[in-house]
Amino acid sequence: AGLALVMVAWLAVANVPTFELVCVFGCLRCMGGSIVWLNSTLLLQNLSNVEILGRVLAFEHSLASLLEGFSAFVAGRLEDKGHGKEEISFLCAGAAGSLLIFWSTYHLFGHGAAKKQIVDDDNHQNLREGSSFDFVHSPVEV
Repeated sequence: AGLALVMVAWLAVANVPTFELVCVFGCLRCMGGSIVWLNSTLLLQNLSNVEILGRVLAFEHSLASLLEGFSAFVAGRLEDKGHGKEEISFLCAGAAGSLLIFWSTYHLFGHGAAKKQIVDDDNHQNLREGSSFDFVHSPVEV
C-alpha cells in the first residue's frame, strides 16, 4: 500500500496545476514512504537477533538518510541539466512502480520475510519468558 501511495502521489505531483496541490500530494507521498519505512523497520526488528538489533536498526537508519540525500542530489543534477520537475516526478513514479511490481510479485510467490512461517521466531523468546535486558549497554540476558 505504501509503494502504491508513493507512486500515485508522484504521478499527481507531475500533473497538478497549483502549488497547493503539489504540497498536498507531497504529503501523501511522504505518508506512503513512512508506511514502507515503518513496515521494513518492523520486519528488521522481528528478524534480527537481539544481540545485534541496535546495530541493524542504526545501519538501516543511516542507509535511509544516505539514500534520501542521494536522491535529492540526483534530482538537483537532473534539474541542472534541463529536465523539468514533471520529468523528475515521472521518473520517481516509475521507480516506485517498479519496486511495487517487484515486491508484489515476490510476495505473491510466497517469498520474502512476510511468510507465515517466520511469524513465530526464536529471536525474542527471552523477552516473552520474562527476562530483563540492560538497555543502557548492549542487550545482555540477566
